[in-house]
Amino acid sequence: MPTSKYFAPRDYRVYTVDSGFLLFKSAIYLTTYEGTRHYLSKHGFDNRDLKSFAGGFVGSFVCQLTLVPVELIMQHMMLMGNTIQTKTCDGKVTKMYKAHCLARYCMGPQDHNKLMGPMRAVIRGMYKDMGIRAFYQGFWAAIFCHGPHNALFWVFYDHYAELITALSPEQTPRLAIISLAAPLGGMTAAFFTNPLDVIRARIQLDRTRLKESIQILWREEGLKFLSKGISARVVSIGTQCLFTFIAYEAIKRWSTLDEFKESIRW
Repeated sequence: MPTSKYFAPRDYRVYTVDSGFLLFKSAIYLTTYEGTRHYLSKHGFDNRDLKSFAGGFVGSFVCQLTLVPVELIMQHMMLMGNTIQTKTCDGKVTKMYKAHCLARYCMGPQDHNKLMGPMRAVIRGMYKDMGIRAFYQGFWAAIFCHGPHNALFWVFYDHYAELITALSPEQTPRLAIISLAAPLGGMTAAFFTNPLDVIRARIQLDRTRLKESIQILWREEGLKFLSKGISARVVSIGTQCLFTFIAYEAIKRWSTLDEFKESIRW
């Protein structure tokens, strides 16, 4: 009977890529969001929800231009299988670099002992399959999912922040309010847009069209696909929003001119 041996902790293969890209992604997104809000305010749009919705959507679109390739690489890395030892007819032990049943790429001997081996193997395989187009597979599906999520996040965030401010003592630090409003806004938006994320993942990994992806999900999962992975997504996004906004507020505080610091509620 074949014995399997994990050559790398699969649950953490994407950590190096994801953590290294998080700061860059957040900078692009928040800069675009603030720029869009400023542009709308300058041209007479005073509705807060409209500015938040538009800023979140535009920020998401610009961010996806750099995020989609990284996200695709991470998804394929998570699906890569483990090394399996098996015996041939003459009794010799052979190592097979076998992928998970859903994976398209697997590591070869040249990638086995390298820190970035899984990422190199996926990038090489993706480029060999479709060229540069492989790194933007499902780009519009990502916009279809992340655009509404980010747009709704800012709307929910503004309302949560307003509600928490009204219910809190006057001297409550703004950082404490944000630490509650940001994760709540992220988790609420994640809850409502989870079906879109499931469809997006199916389009990007299976390379199917929108209608076909929905039909496959409906046939395989039924109504369950609407809540597939929802708990993990809600927790993940809530945590990410918390730390992103704490860092964002810290940067705003450090970059504010001295003459304006006293007039801002921290």
